[in-house]
Amino acid sequence: MTPENTMAGMDELVRIASEGGYQPGREPDNADRAAIAAQVLCQFAHASGLDTSGESAETMLVDLLANLMHLSDRLETQGVACLLNVAAMHHDDEVRDPG
Repeated sequence: MTPENTMAGMDELVRIASEGGYQPGREPDNADRAAIAAQVLCQFAHASGLDTSGESAETMLVDLLANLMHLSDRLETQGVACLLNVAAMHHDDEVRDPG
């Protein structure tokens, strides 16, 4: 992560969230995927109070991932490490073939 990206926070998340042009019924592109994720992270930040804390987007992502780990425990899934490996494969495929 570059130094300028480490300080991205709510303003940057809101900007990215507003850039998505996803339309149901069509395959989202990577900008749409990032916008959808930013929308989710904005919702999480608001629900957890991080939206007014001045925390970086990176901190918000870490907190969301930790909470997803707790949810994974409750759902008794295969575990976040395994799920992250699958997600990384999806990400790699989408970066190679952006749609």
